[in-house]
Amino acid sequence: MFSYAVGPRATPTVDGDRVYVVGATGRLLCLNVETGALIWEKDYIADYGTSVPTWGVASSPLVDGDRLIGSVAFRSGETDHAELKRVFLDPEYRGRGLGKKLSLWAFDAAREAGIAVLDIWSDTLFETAHHLYRGLAAKETGQKRYLGGRNEVTEIHFQKELDP
Repeated sequence: MFSYAVGPRATPTVDGDRVYVVGATGRLLCLNVETGALIWEKDYIADYGTSVPTWGVASSPLVDGDRLIGSVAFRSGETDHAELKRVFLDPEYRGRGLGKKLSLWAFDAAREAGIAVLDIWSDTLFETAHHLYRGLAAKETGQKRYLGGRNEVTEIHFQKELDP
């Protein structure tokens, strides 16, 4: 039982006669635009071994045919700051400028939501992502946080000021 609505919390993706949505419980659905009929679905938890965060899942999917190839979202706080979340791009699709497009889309969506600053936490191992964030004028703050877990994750912090 969830203490919040389980529907989508981010912009759906429309491609031709299909619409793709991610619900707060981590279900990715591909639906027929006209009828709403289910074409296919994935469950982030069951299919990818992840878990639902306390506040639920919120991301906009990037798809290629029947493949989920990327996602991005941001989580708003009580101030004009938000955190960039769920930035993912399938390794097969990297190096094509899609990570930059996903990030720019998230920046625009956050700006439209009244967000002035995006906080970006990135695994210390993801140098390519760090290069991307720096290229998009995000500033490294020097802060680090240790998340631990099976992979002993440590993240570094970037901030991106969004022009009005």
